[in-house]
Amino acid sequence: MTVRRENDILMDIAKTLANVSNEDGMYLNYMKICLSAIELLKRVFGEQYQFPVDVIAVYEKLGIRVRKENLNEFMDGGDQKKVNRIIGKISIRPDYITQESKTTVYVDESSSPAMINYALAHELCHLILNYGNKRYTDDYCMMPMLPKVSDEMVADAFAIFLLIPFDKFLDTFSNYIKVSKDMGEVPIGTKSWLNHLSAMASVPYYYVACAYQQIRHVSFLIYKMHTENDNDKMRYGEESVVLYDLVESKLTDENINLLYQ
Repeated sequence: MTVRRENDILMDIAKTLANVSNEDGMYLNYMKICLSAIELLKRVFGEQYQFPVDVIAVYEKLGIRVRKENLNEFMDGGDQKKVNRIIGKISIRPDYITQESKTTVYVDESSSPAMINYALAHELCHLILNYGNKRYTDDYCMMPMLPKVSDEMVADAFAIFLLIPFDKFLDTFSNYIKVSKDMGEVPIGTKSWLNHLSAMASVPYYYVACAYQQIRHVSFLIYKMHTENDNDKMRYGEESVVLYDLVESKLTDENINLLYQ
């Protein structure tokens, strides 16, 4: 058996990582999810959505009921078979009179307002993903520790981009940097910034920290497009150009070097 030298292994890994770094797939997918969330917000609120996003209003616009209940009675009774605490679940049942399907999203009444916001945004993505197929979902955990289907990963990303719309994110980030510099609080700590963003968006810090990498993917591609000419921007796809056009006015000479370092 041939024993490979350490240098050979490192060279192979370097090639693999370089190829991945040069691909735009992951950035483009997050860009599409990001734009989808903004399009939904614009449909519901027009141009007037702000932090924190009123997720209940989105449900009302779509005609979906929201109810608060104790979703973790099994824990109260000492049944520890479920590892995750249930924060939200979807119920699709026929109306007893009309027999038409009625959709209700239940959220755990003991959870914090920020956690409920995230649960509602997450479950909304599941409803959209399964729109029209009438799939019945009785009971599952929101954001499982180890998801076994890709829908969960998409729902996590959609929830973040719905609750932290990228255009509002840029405004908030720019203002935070300016205030921090004026107060002499530089360099800025990542934790303090994420705490601020969590409070502004009313999203639990844990979920903001977990999903912040997705926001950075979109931010990177926006900056990349900003440094290219208009013809080159088209190679990233129509969705990317639409999102770039939406936020281009926020990328001024004054803040571009602050936002992207």
